[in-house]
Amino acid sequence: MDFIDLAGWTGLIDERMVWQAIVNTGIKYVDWAIRKESADNKPYLRLYIEPIDIFESEPIQQKVHAAMKDLNPFYADYENMLEKRPLEVTLLAPGTFQSYMKEKQKAGADLSHLKPAHMNAPEDVIQMLLNCSGGCKSMN
Repeated sequence: MDFIDLAGWTGLIDERMVWQAIVNTGIKYVDWAIRKESADNKPYLRLYIEPIDIFESEPIQQKVHAAMKDLNPFYADYENMLEKRPLEVTLLAPGTFQSYMKEKQKAGADLSHLKPAHMNAPEDVIQMLLNCSGGCKSMN
């Protein structure tokens, strides 16, 4: 299982916690991926998600962030330290994950490797998702 260590002391964030946070929001989605990114030498989480019926980042960002704070008090502490939410959301267009899997299949990927990893997807996978999305809305 992959983990994200956001700042060395925030406690480990794992796939189950992120999945549970998304489920707890009640947001309907196709799939998601999350990874640690940084800006101005400050790490944060970026959630790439293909929602089913919400097409604005802010409600998803607010709900997932609140759910993650409920599940991980160290994550909540990190928000206080940064004085901003340590979660940013990039919405992927409808059909993104299906297009991604079709592209991987065309390239000869093993069936067990058609879906991108939920946790810490490498840059090339994220770029492929963004390309398959054909344009995305980002919430900073």
